[in-house]
Amino acid sequence: MYRNLRWLVAALAGTVALGLGVAPAAAATSSGTADRVRHGNASATFERLILAPTARGYEGTLPVTIHNGGTEASYFRLLFREPVAGSFKQTTPQQFCQTVVGDTGDRSTYECFLDRIAPGGDLTVHFTFRALTATKPYPMRADGGRIAISDSTSLDAPRSTYRGFTTLFRSTRGALHPARTYQQDQHADARLTVAGEVRLTRQPNGWYTGTLPVTVRHGTDAAHWGLRVGVTVTDDRATLVGTEPSEVPCYYTCDAPGDLFMEGEERSFDLLFEAPPDAVPGTVEATATLTTYWRYDEVTERTPADNTATFRVTIAP
Repeated sequence: MYRNLRWLVAALAGTVALGLGVAPAAAATSSGTADRVRHGNASATFERLILAPTARGYEGTLPVTIHNGGTEASYFRLLFREPVAGSFKQTTPQQFCQTVVGDTGDRSTYECFLDRIAPGGDLTVHFTFRALTATKPYPMRADGGRIAISDSTSLDAPRSTYRGFTTLFRSTRGALHPARTYQQDQHADARLTVAGEVRLTRQPNGWYTGTLPVTVRHGTDAAHWGLRVGVTVTDDRATLVGTEPSEVPCYYTCDAPGDLFMEGEERSFDLLFEAPPDAVPGTVEATATLTTYWRYDEVTERTPADNTATFRVTIAP
């Protein structure tokens, strides 16, 4: 019954994002020119997003100041589209944000239900984004991020028109200009390698258990919720029942434990297998398959041949 739990956790993480309330890793550098959207008594002011190089790609925050121009305390709704697919990380202070139903394209659009703002008052929210791409010695630019505001929290309520914000990737040398256009990979280039055999031995409770070391690699910066390993064993003589280290239970298919993958990141862990007490001793063939998934779909693979590996399953007499 736990087969799809990790997928559900990932789906919820992608659908509902709650800011963690930690300090932003890198603040945006002021451009000196603020943009503004307005709807009824609500307005939102923002500048540009600067993504700075870190040990894991790029990260930065976009400060947005929301103003209540009315005479009563009010709750507003802010909508934004992330500049890079899969880049939205959190809000500070924490706001409740969810993806817009029916949103199309690789980049997600979110709507955030903001804290109550006093009449004539302001609320500044820092939106943190990250791009898990290899850092470059030259600056880059991504267009397509945009913001709108509504003076109502109803999902079907009118809103302002969208206004775009500029996203710049600071180079590893500190430069912002001249900026090249950032091109995010649209295809995955994952790779799976496994040990040649998993040997299951009988435990005191009568069941057989064993572990298989595996290594997975994410070779591009394509947006993803995770990398998933599925296993098929001849005659169902043994079953994949988890990973080590483990984050959530899994069954038949398991996600690689840990955070999202950096471009080029390689990660090793163990697959856990078990067989019932009445399992017939012997050796059978098995196949492991690695898939990269984003939202609810598999990401097209650039080199699918290295996503599959065969190995032996031996149940000790």
